Amino acid sequence: MRNMRTKAVILVLSVWLLAGTGLAASGDPGGAIRPFLPNQFDENWHGLWEFNIVVVDCDTQDPLWSDFYEQAFCEGEDYDLDTDPNWQDIDCQGGIVGNELDSVCTMTEDVLVNCTAYMTLIMHMELDGDTITGFQTVETEYSGSGCFIPYSCMEFTYTATRIDTDPTECDPQPNEAASWSDVKGIYR
Repeated sequence: MRNMRTKAVILVLSVWLLAGTGLAASGDPGGAIRPFLPNQFDENWHGLWEFNIVVVDCDTQDPLWSDFYEQAFCEGEDYDLDTDPNWQDIDCQGGIVGNELDSVCTMTEDVLVNCTAYMTLIMHMELDGDTITGFQTVETEYSGSGCFIPYSCMEFTYTATRIDTDPTECDPQPNEAASWSDVKGIYR
């Protein structure tokens, strides 16, 4: 379960965070999904954010865990979960439009020997000044003889506060000076 939790948090942090969802720009789950395009965070999202997460079971609403973490969103940084290396097969639609982030992702992963997880992740986040609020639903169906649970569903509620407007995580990486002989030596 901890492995699944870590991967769900990794997806969110790819924000995802953060992390993908499946809502229309209006936040209406029945609305049309924008095609996923590599979107970039603009200056409104730029900064270091402290996220607080509360996770509950979808069916019982029993609390599963809560956590907090820091995440930098850098102006010009891509939001593109389709390239997340943590998943064998991932397909996302949605993206960032203004102060809203919406996405729906489906993914698969072999989580145990003879057990494959099929996940659907739906996320919506809204930016209002120095505050982000949002939610994410992760539904997982398991298939294979090695699976011990047929289905799980978790709901994540997010609140975040910008704690730094110019995080060092967003600083460009400096180039190191090297002589031509040093560069040639790397390729020998």
